Amino acid sequence: MLRRTNPVELNNLELDSWVDITQQFFETAKNVKHGNIVKLESLDLMEGTDAKEILNPALDTGLIEDESYDCDRELTLDETVRVVANITSCLVTWLDSSSLPVTLFSCRYIEEILTRFSASLSSSTIVEKIFQVSNLQYSNKLDQSDSFTYRILRAYLIGVLNFTAFVLNIPVLKDEEDLNRLSMDLNIDLLLQFPQKDVADLVNSAYSLLEKRDDKNSKVLQLYFDILKRLQMLYPLSASVNQGDFQDTLFLDVATGFIDILSEENDYIDSIPQIPRLFTRGIQKRKNNIFPPRPIKIHSFTICISYLHYLFDDLKLAMYVLCFQDAADLRNRLYIFGSKRNEKFPDQEHTSTHIVAALFLESILLRDGLILGAIPVSKFLKQDLSSLTAGESVVLSLLEDDKLTNDRAIKARASSLLQEMEKTYISWIQSFLQNPSKQRDFFLDSVVVWDTIQVTADDLETSLLDDYGLEDTFKSIRPDGSLSELPVMPLSSYVYYMKLDSMVQVVFRGIELEIYKPWEMYQMYWYGLYLLSTLESHITRMQDVAKYKLSKAEGESKDIWKKTLDHINFLIQETVVFKTLAQAQQYTWNILDNLKLLKLPKYNRTTPQLLYQLRMKPFSSVGIPQLPSIQHFQNFADEIAEGSLRFRTERERVQDICFRCSSAVRQLTTEVKAAASQLKKIHPYRGRFKADYERGIDQILRSSIGVAVFSTKVNKKIKDAEFVTQCLKENPSNQTYDVSLSRAQYHRFFPPAEIKHMRK
Repeated sequence: MLRRTNPVELNNLELDSWVDITQQFFETAKNVKHGNIVKLESLDLMEGTDAKEILNPALDTGLIEDESYDCDRELTLDETVRVVANITSCLVTWLDSSSLPVTLFSCRYIEEILTRFSASLSSSTIVEKIFQVSNLQYSNKLDQSDSFTYRILRAYLIGVLNFTAFVLNIPVLKDEEDLNRLSMDLNIDLLLQFPQKDVADLVNSAYSLLEKRDDKNSKVLQLYFDILKRLQMLYPLSASVNQGDFQDTLFLDVATGFIDILSEENDYIDSIPQIPRLFTRGIQKRKNNIFPPRPIKIHSFTICISYLHYLFDDLKLAMYVLCFQDAADLRNRLYIFGSKRNEKFPDQEHTSTHIVAALFLESILLRDGLILGAIPVSKFLKQDLSSLTAGESVVLSLLEDDKLTNDRAIKARASSLLQEMEKTYISWIQSFLQNPSKQRDFFLDSVVVWDTIQVTADDLETSLLDDYGLEDTFKSIRPDGSLSELPVMPLSSYVYYMKLDSMVQVVFRGIELEIYKPWEMYQMYWYGLYLLSTLESHITRMQDVAKYKLSKAEGESKDIWKKTLDHINFLIQETVVFKTLAQAQQYTWNILDNLKLLKLPKYNRTTPQLLYQLRMKPFSSVGIPQLPSIQHFQNFADEIAEGSLRFRTERERVQDICFRCSSAVRQLTTEVKAAASQLKKIHPYRGRFKADYERGIDQILRSSIGVAVFSTKVNKKIKDAEFVTQCLKENPSNQTYDVSLSRAQYHRFFPPAEIKHMRK
């Protein structure tokens, strides 16, 4: 027992040479004092940790009970419906941020299929010989039987597994955050080696059998097969880059109709008993599993129906995005796609577009580093430049027109700059195809990159006139009414716009993702308003350029600048709506701050200055716009407070500040309504995107109303001297009132605040 044995020796031990040392072990263990650990030198830290997990039900997979299930037992048609319904729920549960072992792979039939296929292919058996549609095998029963229920079940399981393999092999799927790929060493990718036509034939053959029957179960099974067949229609589309192929979304509408019909069978399907021991945790014990045991997770029928709607609706949206006209149109469609949140799942506050739809869209839109696998990104970038700042500009003509200059050095500088912009432009496109958290990460990373590119763009465009005599200017009216001639600088202007937009996205998506605590919201709305004001000022400059260029343009050039100006006008109006509501929120949180309801954490030992620096760290390295100091924020708060200094007591001063801020909020929310109404008239969205965009405007209006209602309620509360006095004397350990956010049904960037009474 005390003899040291290295791992190689342990592995080479024969079973018949083993000796029972149980009694000796326990006798020796009596000498080990409580709290001591005995460790063999040959065991590493991980093995030692694993040893402590033994007999712990939450950690030891060996404790999972092996529940036997006879895969050869004859199934009734009722049971077949139950299995198919559960498998469908398993599929949507897996796609809802779960894992295969606790969803699809928990089914004994699925485990048997993949185990047999893996074993057969590992022995170099030819795939085509294994996959025989007429007698696809996964149990002894199927080797010998042509049972109707088994033929139906076999086809559906193979179809679902084939779709699972299709999703797992979408080229842009990279990490576990997108979709859990844990497969317990079951090679599901093998199913992709089967010809898609054979899988479709297998499904269609089973469907034909069901069509010949008129019983309730067969009708329900037909609906499940109808939905599966529409999912299979994605396979050829995923290989296409022809925009015409994505215009026909009828098959997705048909699928939605089948889901609606299936939803009416809720009571019937729920009445069918579950099959004991068919879905178990056993695979976590039998197969290679490096994780602690986890319970099976299968969504209910009702949630499954909702998620199927969610999947097909977002697939339709992805196909609409792929039918874009040009770069400006793609920009607008991507904003809609990336901003979509699924309101059907209130318990999942940040649900974005369905993962399958996002992967499907990205794999086609950015294929082989090209737009739709054919259009160079550089061409699209120039279109986007044209729609925002460039129109027909000298700097873009520089690369193609030797009449301007044949100087290779300046052409090389311009070409190098555009190549750097291309990389960030691709990342910008990809950002809208991620989940909300990753979207913010993408925007956050791009801020520093755009800031660096802007320096290069400034140097290049400044040198065009100074070193090469290439003039590109516009005339702007000064505040005194005189004209000034300024450089257009379209590349620098475009990069600055993208940087400002990314910074705005980082701030407000942080509010959506609840990154900021209530006591941080005041400063973030203040800073967000600062960024939106800067963005509005810059877009106004872009508007001045477009107006001037349009007045001088002729022919085709006039049309280009007219289109650019229309796009800029839309961006200005959109920015005004966001800026006005952000200003209303700023005053809202000023009220809460003056009432001393925005308290730091109870055991905070950090200065406000350091907290501000840490919160604003993502923007601290940006050159322009420069990050305002905390003193700027304090100055703003002091300016509001100055109007109330005439009052003697703190309570009276706070009441006056709150009254004035509340009045400002009501005025601003009225302005939001007028600005949003104008935005609805001029926005460029059409068709499905029109409805989605205007739904977002309606959420803005709802938030505006929510903020106004909060202001009215506070206005009544602050008339109560006792309420104000109670708020002012509170401390973190004795808090009567608390601040929360109402997010449901409101715009994700502007949730109204709410004061809650904690205790009497």
